[in-house]
Amino acid sequence: MGNEVTLQEGHPVDENKRPLKVGGEATALEVAKSGKGVRVRGDLEVTGESRGLHFLPLTGGVMQGTTSDLDIEVVASIFTIDCSGQIFLEMGSGGVFKLINNIGVYAEFGGTSGANTTLKLYEEGGATEDDYLELKTATYGNSTITTVDAA
Repeated sequence: MGNEVTLQEGHPVDENKRPLKVGGEATALEVAKSGKGVRVRGDLEVTGESRGLHFLPLTGGVMQGTTSDLDIEVVASIFTIDCSGQIFLEMGSGGVFKLINNIGVYAEFGGTSGANTTLKLYEEGGATEDDYLELKTATYGNSTITTVDAA
């Protein structure tokens, strides 16, 4: 006979997330009533296709966790972010956002407090990273437009 599957200390399924127990041992999976969520304490590995996967609740929320690197890869011919309000991309001080394609980096932007904010557009859709147009904005809106032909 297999291991008995129960919830934490015999509680019924309700709106509170409770650890799933197998053979009397708590697992990393916590469950609640339908619509109230599931929590995985630890790593989650999904193999095969995942359908209807939402990282954030549709009504808002925060994906939390601590990691040095987090890669989320979406393989699709069309990927749309649709928002009726604002979209925020937040990084640490000195970070740079890079837009890439199958050729390479074709644009990047970033800046730090007290330094220039910079936008770079690379030639030929990212074919090289040493030839680009650069737009910098500094204190009081002082701006420069530079072309760099380092090849």
